[in-house]
Amino acid sequence: MVLPSIGNSFGSVMYYSIIYVVLFAGLFLGSLLTSILKTNGKIISFFWSISGLSLMIFGVADLFLFKAISLLIFGLCLGVINVLSFTYIQIITKKEMMGRIMSTLNTCGSLSMPLGSLIGGLLALKLNISLIIILSGIAISICGISLFLIRDVRTITFQKEIS
Repeated sequence: MVLPSIGNSFGSVMYYSIIYVVLFAGLFLGSLLTSILKTNGKIISFFWSISGLSLMIFGVADLFLFKAISLLIFGLCLGVINVLSFTYIQIITKKEMMGRIMSTLNTCGSLSMPLGSLIGGLLALKLNISLIIILSGIAISICGISLFLIRDVRTITFQKEIS
């Protein structure tokens, strides 16, 4: 609902397509970037914080170019966060629990999409879409800062096995 309306606000549905292409390009680049990043809790919390900041920029930007760049950065951060978080989960999970844990995470992710759409749609009835995006970015940045402030998270280090 949000991205199509933002794409249409620039006068064409083509902008909506560009928004998605840029976001997924960022996700792809972020996933590739993980192979050269140090893998620790500081990196994860850093990318959480930057993803929130880029979402805030997306919310306040008027020019489409700035919106596209902020979404590219947001996607890049999500790619890094996803790969590093799932790698860490796989490292700390016992092999006999792996299927259950990964299925539960997948189910929670699938359930969060319609729930997020419902909540976002209800909020959009009362609030400006840009404000919702900015508030979401603030919340994500606060989560990233909170992760950094938790000593056990900050000191996480792990070696990724590549086969």
